[in-house]
Amino acid sequence: MKKYLFLVATLLLTMGMSVSAQNNNRQDVGNRRNNIDNRRSELIRMTPKERVDLMTKELNLTDDEAAKVLDLCEKQEATRLEQVKANREQRNMGRQDRDARRKEMMELRQKEVDQHNADLEKIIGKEKVAQWNEIRKDVRAANRAGRAEGRGGNRRNNSNW
Repeated sequence: MKKYLFLVATLLLTMGMSVSAQNNNRQDVGNRRNNIDNRRSELIRMTPKERVDLMTKELNLTDDEAAKVLDLCEKQEATRLEQVKANREQRNMGRQDRDARRKEMMELRQKEVDQHNADLEKIIGKEKVAQWNEIRKDVRAANRAGRAEGRGGNRRNNSNW
């Protein structure tokens, strides 16, 4: 009788552990159901202060340059947040209108990036802007390679699964 009781207890424990192990990957579904906006880009986005600290470290900026770049980055972040808010308000529009808005937003974003780089160039110089853009390009390439290997993004489409 003790053997059967031990066997049943072991079986229940094993089944319970396997069920709980299966359920760990479902956190994101719960967040969507609870209307929690848990976007990856918002989680990894650097604050303007963090960005300036990194630029200061990588490009050896002076205190005056860092202060001016911080003001520029804070203005850029405020503008970006306003655009994100406006874009989310218009999210539920039709498919064709959405494609037109996407193209418009991409053009607007490129124009703002060019303007930001021009303003940054006035503050820190052309060589440092080119060096910073090269660092950003390397980071983007590494991030994209990581997503392609399955460390993020849509895991269902990954061939390893």
